[in-house]
Amino acid sequence: MTPIKQTDNTMNFQPCWNDVDSGIASDLIGHFVTCIKSLQNRYPSLSFSPDDAMSRLWNHYKSYLSQSIVPGYILTVFNTRLVELPWELFFPTQHVLTQMIEMEADSIEEKFIFISRILPQINWSAVVEKYGSHFAPTDPNAPSDLIGSLLLLNIMMLSKKRIMECQDNLILELVEKVLSFSWSSLSASAYTQIIQWQEDHCNPYMILEEKSCLRIAIKLLRVASEFPLKITSQQEESEGAAEKRSCCVRFEVSLILRCTKRSDISLDLYSVSIRDLYRTIEVAAISDGRPASPDTVTLLSEFLNLLNNSHPDSTATPTILQTVLQSILSPHPGSSRPVDRKSG
Repeated sequence: MTPIKQTDNTMNFQPCWNDVDSGIASDLIGHFVTCIKSLQNRYPSLSFSPDDAMSRLWNHYKSYLSQSIVPGYILTVFNTRLVELPWELFFPTQHVLTQMIEMEADSIEEKFIFISRILPQINWSAVVEKYGSHFAPTDPNAPSDLIGSLLLLNIMMLSKKRIMECQDNLILELVEKVLSFSWSSLSASAYTQIIQWQEDHCNPYMILEEKSCLRIAIKLLRVASEFPLKITSQQEESEGAAEKRSCCVRFEVSLILRCTKRSDISLDLYSVSIRDLYRTIEVAAISDGRPASPDTVTLLSEFLNLLNNSHPDSTATPTILQTVLQSILSPHPGSSRPVDRKSG
């Protein structure tokens, strides 16, 4: 597992780790992977622990293999074969998740691509459950930190063009899994930081593209803010749910308004995005059972900022105004909005 021997500030490649013989190196790592799989199968009780073989392998990858002294072709050999390890038995601590997040900014993109290959393999349901039962009693912030890191990693993956263009990437499957998680433990402050990262790193015009990765990220961010995907009976919410939802709507409005700086965007695209955002607010209000609650009023206030902050020279302003009015005046089929009638 050690391709480079460093002595007296000089790096020397061990046998079979030069560029010409990388095929032999790949076979060597393949045998190593087989050995680890056999070990995990033989001693299953050693799995899913911060001190197990998978955790030790991650530490070795992060502290040595992913360092800049390792040439790119050697890193590629490791990445290609190490993804075959039984990562479903890996238990990532909060420290490990923080390391993964930090690697997003690394200039060598292959490192984060490797993370995108192992992340969907991890048994996140079991990880979340273990955090809730084992760590929460001693560290109340542990569940929030975990679910926040998992959300941020998903958002980061969705923002990477090279990752999402890989035919065998499983990020969308991972997103579908985490959509079903309970997000009540995610604090409003952690959510706000994730929204800020997304806003700083996204192409705002992609919010108008219905099938873009940004739209998928927004769906995930809505669920994480405790917006219901469909009309449901009234459910308990976390203390910070209202703040998270308000932050989410503000973020979407901000992206739509940034699009108004361009004059070459089809006006129909604005209508679709605005209606979708309004329906999301309306579904939450209906599910809450209090359409005129302070939380709903706050969300509508954020939504109506669409009318005030378009680019001064934007040709989209009339379309935005018309769409906002039509959305408000066209009740959701599941609503029972009362109509005021003054008696004569």
